[in-house]
Amino acid sequence: MKYIFYALSVILSLYFANSAFSQKFIIITDVDDTIKITKVMVSNKDFIENGIKTKMFFNMNTLFQKFMENNDSLNSTPSRNILYVTGAPGILGYPALHFLQANHFPMATESNFIGKQTPSIDKNYIINKIREIKNSSSANENLPQEAMFPFATSSKFINKKINESIYNGKVSSIKPIIENNPDAYFILLGDNGQLDPDVYKQMQLLYPNRVYTFIHYAYEGPSDNKIVNYSKNIVRKRYEIYQNQIPFFTVSDLALQFYKLGVINRNDLLEILNTSILAIDPIYYSNSDKHIFLNNQKLIYDSWMTGCLGFMNSEWNRLVSNAVINDAELSEKFFYFNQLITNNSGCNPYK
Repeated sequence: MKYIFYALSVILSLYFANSAFSQKFIIITDVDDTIKITKVMVSNKDFIENGIKTKMFFNMNTLFQKFMENNDSLNSTPSRNILYVTGAPGILGYPALHFLQANHFPMATESNFIGKQTPSIDKNYIINKIREIKNSSSANENLPQEAMFPFATSSKFINKKINESIYNGKVSSIKPIIENNPDAYFILLGDNGQLDPDVYKQMQLLYPNRVYTFIHYAYEGPSDNKIVNYSKNIVRKRYEIYQNQIPFFTVSDLALQFYKLGVINRNDLLEILNTSILAIDPIYYSNSDKHIFLNNQKLIYDSWMTGCLGFMNSEWNRLVSNAVINDAELSEKFFYFNQLITNNSGCNPYK
């Protein structure tokens, strides 16, 4: 089934490659673990501490900027927009807007922040509150596997209610936006740690011809085979994604999907790929001016991103290598990028 969907997506991408710059596209994206390094499913301590930090996945802001730069200037109304949504509970949702603005994400305004939180609350109050939580004894405990998502797991009653609340909140936020823009196509970005696959599955069912879903495969799925786990059931297991959702692991391979869709150009893709290679190339990095990476991090594919193994093993060739096989320059650079990632201590499926 996933290969049939992929074949269809290739056909659609060929069409959009010629026409997408004149189409109306809107990105709706989750924040934590999708574009921001939060480590929600790792531990309470990491989750809370990262809540007030502004580290992003390297080049994600550049990808969004390129998406907006390719706006169709011939139309009287803008044909591109980006909306941000977060399901972070309570006060932990407030720093999201600060993160977006600190990293120069386009359209990072309160009006484009569609979560149920109100980001305009006093920043210092938020930071002090989060530090209080982080320094409490409970914050140092590891986060139970069932404590935060996904929707289908056998969570405790209170966690099930939290899940339902966040799921319903995201659905009710996103649905009217799609309905109020009947002439637009939507790019939905999320991660496999929480409820994004479930929320976006609902959008795909409601609007099957207008929605493209890309899931950051940050966490390892339930299979022992070290592959990307696609749900074989109506309701997925923890960390699985659904059959008609496209996984990504790096911003560069997501940028390739954007290029195939026609919403960025080849030069944009090359810029993102080249700078990503430089950011983790040990030879270059050891001789570089390291301050240019301070707002991100050098080793952007850390061991907590357990989904790396499965993605590189089972999806890289299908979604990346095969997609650039007729472009010698892209093929060579993505091959080298693959080697850099898989030789990283946080992701090594071949040794």
